[in-house]
Amino acid sequence: MLVQTAMSKAEFFPASGPILPVDFASRSLGVTEAQPSREEAEVLVLSKPRRGFSKSELARFAETVDAAIDGLFPKARYLVLDFHTAAPDGGFVSPEFNRLAANIENLVSRSPLIAVACVRGRIGGSDLELALACNMLVADTAAEFHFAADQESLGLYGSLATKLGYVFAERIMEQGAVLTAEQMKEKLLVRDVLELSDGLEPLWRFLDRTSRRHNASWAIFRAQRMAAPSIYSELQ
Repeated sequence: MLVQTAMSKAEFFPASGPILPVDFASRSLGVTEAQPSREEAEVLVLSKPRRGFSKSELARFAETVDAAIDGLFPKARYLVLDFHTAAPDGGFVSPEFNRLAANIENLVSRSPLIAVACVRGRIGGSDLELALACNMLVADTAAEFHFAADQESLGLYGSLATKLGYVFAERIMEQGAVLTAEQMKEKLLVRDVLELSDGLEPLWRFLDRTSRRHNASWAIFRAQRMAAPSIYSELQ
């Protein structure tokens, strides 16, 4: 099995076998031997195997998102953030993180891409903030979502309040709730619950189905962003 490198990078995970590190997933959503070029890639996948963000990881994520906004991936239609963290992050305040979150929230307004968060494992803090900043969220059946209120969780609270309302968001945060994937789906925070223990093939199938109505979904998410401006723009 290939060992993860110290710095997160965009990666493609085949449905079986060892992790194959390439920069972009092919549009066929299947195993690929050759890395597609920037001009041909239609699904961009950023891997997040560790909780929290180092400066180098923030820079790597920001570089890919900025490139997508600048149109360097002309055929790209999805940006997938794959969170497979073993423990929830405690959260932190950082201007660089707030800029990244704002760019992901506004990605649909500035490009044809839809941001998708895929959660495998236990997620919280800044990782959960970034997942909720995406347009769609899918989760493994065993995923856990950890909510906790502290002085550094303004972005998490704001994002949750936009989706659920201020009173409900306040209760979840104050209680430090831990929600399952099914509970998140019941609250309409998770689009679909997938069986991802054996790999990401179910995610590729989900994206393949979703791509058939990409234009309609993109228009809806863009309208949502126009109606609810990014809270991270105020936090930068």
